[in-house]
Amino acid sequence: MISIQKYKVLIILFLLASSSISAQKRIPQNYQYIAVNRGEKILDVVTTIQQPNASSVRLYFEKVQMGERSYLLLEGIDGAMQKLDATALKNWHNSSAYFNGGEVKISVYQAPGDSVTFKVKDVKISERKPKQENSLVEEITTKSEMQSGDAEDIAFGEKPAYAAAVGRLTDGVTAQGTGWIAPNGAIITDYNGIIIHDKWVEGGQIMAYKTFDMIEFNVPLSDPDGTINHPSPEYQFPLNTENFITRLIQGKGNVDELPDAILIEAPVYNPDDGLFEDIVTVSTYSGYMIYEAIPNSSGKLPGEKIGEYFQVNTYPTGENIQGERFDLFHFGLHTSSQPDKNKTLQLLKVEAVNPNDVLHKVNDKDRFLTYEKAPPFPNSFWRTTMEGAPITYEGTNVALGIHSDGFFVAPSLGIGFRDNLLLDDLSDFFSSSMTYVDQASLWDTSNGEIDKPYKTVAEGIQAVPENKILSIAKGYYNEILILDKPITLQAPVGKAVIGASGGNSRIASTHLPAELFMDDEDNFTDWEDKVSHIIELQAHPNPFTDATELQYTLYEALPVTVKVFDILGNEINTLLEEEQAAGKYTLTFEGKDKMGIPIQSGLYIIKMQIGTQISTVKVIKE
Repeated sequence: MISIQKYKVLIILFLLASSSISAQKRIPQNYQYIAVNRGEKILDVVTTIQQPNASSVRLYFEKVQMGERSYLLLEGIDGAMQKLDATALKNWHNSSAYFNGGEVKISVYQAPGDSVTFKVKDVKISERKPKQENSLVEEITTKSEMQSGDAEDIAFGEKPAYAAAVGRLTDGVTAQGTGWIAPNGAIITDYNGIIIHDKWVEGGQIMAYKTFDMIEFNVPLSDPDGTINHPSPEYQFPLNTENFITRLIQGKGNVDELPDAILIEAPVYNPDDGLFEDIVTVSTYSGYMIYEAIPNSSGKLPGEKIGEYFQVNTYPTGENIQGERFDLFHFGLHTSSQPDKNKTLQLLKVEAVNPNDVLHKVNDKDRFLTYEKAPPFPNSFWRTTMEGAPITYEGTNVALGIHSDGFFVAPSLGIGFRDNLLLDDLSDFFSSSMTYVDQASLWDTSNGEIDKPYKTVAEGIQAVPENKILSIAKGYYNEILILDKPITLQAPVGKAVIGASGGNSRIASTHLPAELFMDDEDNFTDWEDKVSHIIELQAHPNPFTDATELQYTLYEALPVTVKVFDILGNEINTLLEEEQAAGKYTLTFEGKDKMGIPIQSGLYIIKMQIGTQISTVKVIKE
C-alpha cells in the first residue's frame, strides 16, 4: 500500500440506507372460521385472501383454538405451502411465513372430535412502487461502481455447501444485513445492521433498534425492479425477539463528544492518480447480536433443516494475520446497475490488514479484524447490507468474526472471536454448561469450548460433566460410543454419525430416543470387534412399529444365522438358521418373540452370523 500523509481530518459518517421498495402496511381482515366436533377426516378450502397489488403477503391470526391433530394449510399463488398446527402457530406468534404474490388460499384439516376456531385478524403486504430517488448510499454506490468497473461483488458459480448457513434477516421488505448459523444453532449477526435511527446528543447516543422477526435461507433472486422474493416457507424461520443478546463494543479513549469510539485511520484512494494519498480518521462503534431461532412449520431449527453451520475459531493476531485472504458471504444491496442482486447471497474476497496499523485509541486491537477489498477492486464501496456477514478463512467454513463497518474511505472493521465477551455469550447462549466436539477443528489444543472443540466424541464424553450437554458437530466419527455417565448428546446442526461405516453406525441427533445411547457395549464388544465391512446388515424402517425388513448380501454359499437380543443380551428370537446361496436377501422381523408374542417398545440388537463373520444392527421398536 502506497501512502503519502498530507493531513488528518475527522470524518463522522451517518448513512441511512433507504429502499426503493415501499414500506409494508397491515390491512385489517374480518374472516372467522368456527367448526366444532366434525366427524369425518377432510381437508377443506375455506377461504382465499387476496391483495392484487401486493408483491408478498403474510397472514396474522387471533382467537385460535385447535386440537393437536388438526391444522391449517396455506398455499400461495406460486404453489408454496405451509402447514400450521397449534405448535407452529405458537412458534410463529400466530402469523404465517411470507408468500410471494397477492393471494393465499387457506384450507382446514379438522380431525374427528377436534374443534377448530380462528380469525384472520389482518394481513401484512408489500407493494411494488416506482423508485422515487436514490438514497445517499445508492448515489455513492453508483459512483464507486463506475470507478471500480461496476464489478464489486465476485460471482462464484457453484456455492460451497457451507454458504447455505448464511441467512437474510428480514421483516418482509426490509432486509438489512446477514445472520448465520453457529455450531450450537445460534444465529449471529451485527449490531449495526439493526439500528434504524441514531443521533448524537450531549453525553451519549440515542439509538432505536429494529429486531427482525425472521431469518430466511435459500433466498431467490429479486425481480428486475428490485422487489424482494421470499423462499419457500420451509426455509423461513421465526426468531425469538424476546431472547437475544446485543453488545456494543467500544474503543478506549475520548474523541471530542464521542467517548470510547473506535478510530480507523487509513489512506484514501485517489482515482485521479491511482494512489492512496490523504490520511483520514473515521470514528465508529461496533457490536454484535445473537438470536435464538425457533423451529418453523417443518418442526426444525435452521441448522437442522439446512444441515450446515460456520465453525467458530480464533485467529492469528497483529502482523501474523496481515495479507490473509478472507471470504465474506453477504446479501447485496439493490442499485440501478445491479437490480437482480437485491438481498441475494453474494461472495466478497477481502485481504487482512494489520489492526495495529489502522486502529487508534483502542487498547486491545486484537479484538478486531481489519481488512480491505482484495484486488482488483480495493476502492469500491462497502455495501451496508454486508453487516453481519461471517468473516471466514478463504475457501473454508471457519468463521473468525462478524463484518461490522465498511467505509468508502478506509478499511473495514469486523468483530473478531478473540473478544472473550462474544465467545462467552455465544458458548452460553443455549446452555450454561455445554461441551463441544468438532473433528474438523483447525486447532490442535482442545478444551471443549466453542472456539476450541474436542476432536473426538470419546474426549468429549470424558470431559463433559454429568447431566450436561455434549454438542457434536456434523460429520462421521469412526469411534465406538461408550457412555459411563448420564449426559445429553446433541447434534444441533446437521447430523453426526458415530461408529464404523455400515450396520454399526449410531446417529446422535436432538430428537432420537434416549435408548439409542444406552451403555450396552459390554455385552456386544466381542461381536463388534469382528464386524466385517464386506457384510452389512441393514434394517428399514428403523425405528419401526409393526415390522422391519433386514437386508443383506451373500457373495458365496454360506450358513446364515440371524438372532434378536434385548439390551441385556437375552435371546428374544431366532429369525433364520440355514445355508443360503449367493445373492441378495430380505428377512422380515415382525417385532415378536419366539413364542409369537409382540415384544415391548425399546432397543434391540439383531446379530447376523455368516460363516465365521458377524454383523449387528440396533433397532428400536416403538
